[in-house]
Amino acid sequence: MEVEVNNVVHARVSTTFIITVVEKAYTIAKSKQRLDNLSVALVDTITIKMLNRKYRKQNRVTDVLSFNDPPEIVICWKQLVINAKTNKVRQKKELALLLTHGVLHIVGYDHKTQKERAVMQALTDKILQKLSLHWNF
Repeated sequence: MEVEVNNVVHARVSTTFIITVVEKAYTIAKSKQRLDNLSVALVDTITIKMLNRKYRKQNRVTDVLSFNDPPEIVICWKQLVINAKTNKVRQKKELALLLTHGVLHIVGYDHKTQKERAVMQALTDKILQKLSLHWNF
């Protein structure tokens, strides 16, 4: 899979880390949906709010959005930093969580029902556990 990273906010994060997380999340999810390419964008609060309003009809900042056509994950870096501080985790772990969440949505997982939430959460936990073996977070 080809992964393009657009670090619009110039966050201090490794492109290699982003690509590896996306690829591992996709592999572990064992999706039947083929994903040849994916774009990841790290954006500011204005951009994510505009996208959230346009595509989800919610006029607020969110941490992550995912799109299927073309496949793209958009992460608000400032919200990621806030989430990490609130959840008392390293930014790297929060980034891995948001990337995993986005990948799972793109390959067909959702969390609209209790059952879907449980499946998606279990898979997220499995992916993050496997990733934590490679990175200390």
